[in-house]
This record gives sequence, C-alpha cells and structure tokens, in this order.
Amino acid sequence: MKSPTLITCGALAFSMLTSGVVFGEQLRIGELEYKTQCAVCHGTDGKGSGPYIEFLNKSPSDLTTLAQRHKGRFPFQHVYDVIDGSQSQTAHGPRDMPIWGSRYAMEIIEEYGPYTTDHPETVHARILSLVFYLGTIQE
Repeated sequence: MKSPTLITCGALAFSMLTSGVVFGEQLRIGELEYKTQCAVCHGTDGKGSGPYIEFLNKSPSDLTTLAQRHKGRFPFQHVYDVIDGSQSQTAHGPRDMPIWGSRYAMEIIEEYGPYTTDHPETVHARILSLVFYLGTIQE
C-alpha cells in the first residue's frame, strides 16, 4: 500500500523540480527507468512510437502531452497510480500496459527475499523517479 505521506512528498518534490530545483540523480535514475522499461512501447521521445508498436493492439499514449491533457497540470498522482497498478483503466478495456509496481516488487523479492515491509521504499523510489522524469518531458 502506498504511503499518502510518500506521495505527498513526491508531489512536493516534483513541484520543486519543475520550479527550477534540479534533482540530477533522481532524474538520471528516472530517465534510465524510462529507457529500460517504457521506451520500447512509448518511444525514446515519449510520443508513443516505440519499436514494439506493431505488436500492440492499442497504440501507446503520447507521454509528452500528459499535462496538456490535464488542463496544463502534470497529473503526478494519476501517473504514479497507473505505473504501480492501482489506477484501474476498466473504462478503456483490458489493461495492456504492464503493472510496473508489481515488477519492481518482484525484483526486490529476488534480491532480498520475500517482499516484506523492509523494502517497499525501493519500489516507491523507482516509481517516483520515473514519474519525475515523465514530468520533465512535457510539451
């Protein structure tokens, strides 16, 4: 379960980031997460034109227009929830995008043993890094 405090801190940090305070390491990690986990479908530029597009039933979203599609504000919480799997997309049919929160948790299990409350912060940190990065590619 996500900690509301963690998400609030993440949103505050994102606000600071977009106001000019640069979290270089956070962005570098987020960009790496994007390139290794998302670009294959969403493209290296985030516009939805990754090399796997021909294998998908539904075209991936243009991630550079998330803020534009949400009245000019980057939907930090929504993006986090979609990535970690808690945001249901049932109105749009089956969920084709993988739930990365589960994938990250499995990596923790493989590295540290059964997933317990000892390491959920690693999952949250990786998702937050990715969300921060996505915020920086908005048009």
